[in-house]
Amino acid sequence: MDQMGCTGCNRYIHLKSIFQRNNKDKKKNIRCFPHCCPARGGHKNTGFCGSSVFVTTDIPCDAAICRYESDTIDESRAIALGDVYDRSFIDSAGDYPAQRMVTEDGVIRFVVNPDVNKKGWSYPYDTRIEKNRKHRLSVYFMRHTHGNQTTCVSSVHSAWFTMRSTRMPKRMAELRAIETKHGASPVLWKSHLRRRLPISPSGRAATDKWAVFNPTWHIR
Repeated sequence: MDQMGCTGCNRYIHLKSIFQRNNKDKKKNIRCFPHCCPARGGHKNTGFCGSSVFVTTDIPCDAAICRYESDTIDESRAIALGDVYDRSFIDSAGDYPAQRMVTEDGVIRFVVNPDVNKKGWSYPYDTRIEKNRKHRLSVYFMRHTHGNQTTCVSSVHSAWFTMRSTRMPKRMAELRAIETKHGASPVLWKSHLRRRLPISPSGRAATDKWAVFNPTWHIR
């Protein structure tokens, strides 16, 4: 019963496929995450837009690791169900704090990034390398075992999404998303081709004295 939702409207949600990002205080921030919450006034053109996230599970656990991941995550950072880790790993593996609560029906609930109004959804990734990659928000539920060890007992992940800069035109972002999914976009390819077709006069010698005023043009 592992699920993810918005704390603003207190309901489970399904993420959209494309999010905008901007740079603030030398950090990359995701806008409108997990959505433009209607309970918080809907979309905001300026300032922070979004809310914190809650996750629930009915599997006994003591802590949660929450972070953004790309579809090409480094194996050294991967977390696998059933694997055992040093307990200090929790502090270094997560990007956001998760506050643990227990509901009346025994379901465990974590509030992820509770100070989101101040900190936003910062995501430190390299745009040059991960520009066209897919991303998701992942939460791993951990149960403390023997000594200083903890075991991953369950996990919940958002839907995959891509990101675009707030400076990128919306139509261009949609075309790039299609290109990433299906290969080179014919529209982009043709427009690119047209831009690279300069014309110039033929290098052939003039056949008569008037040819210099009527050169033969060709496309190269």
